[in-house]
Amino acid sequence: MVKMSRKWKDRASVARGLDAERCEREMNKIAKAGLLTPEALVESARDKDSPLHDGFTWDDTEAAKAWRIEEAKAIIRAIVYVEETENGPREVRCFVNVRDQNDEGENERSGRYVPIGLAMSNAEMRHYVLQVALRDAHAYAEKYRDFEELARIVRAIDTTVKQYEQEHAPA
Repeated sequence: MVKMSRKWKDRASVARGLDAERCEREMNKIAKAGLLTPEALVESARDKDSPLHDGFTWDDTEAAKAWRIEEAKAIIRAIVYVEETENGPREVRCFVNVRDQNDEGENERSGRYVPIGLAMSNAEMRHYVLQVALRDAHAYAEKYRDFEELARIVRAIDTTVKQYEQEHAPA
């Protein structure tokens, strides 16, 4: 028998030191009682003894400000160019998120949005956008790896990511 443990996904900003195993048990309890919905999760987390409680911002003023920032991000991500092609319209985001690097060469925690044309013409920004695309492609492949109907897509992603990494490995 394979032993499985629980953990938060890498880069999961919601984790805030929460115990993944305890949170998963709480979510299973909610699921068994009905439906695991975001609303049900919030209701359960209101209890200060809930393992999920500290994953939420309970100060309404602070939560409202954070929500407006998320709405702003959604608005920025939602505007697209529509390119008419022989295969039909193709949408391309007008703005992409980029992160500046600190003195140690690490990406800063928060980013900014820039016009796609600028990001694609600037080597550093383009590299960052490509790294995010590769990470997203890899995440998609991992999410759907067990579906044999998608095996060809997953293999194509794996091959492409591996090939890109080999071609762009630091010298």
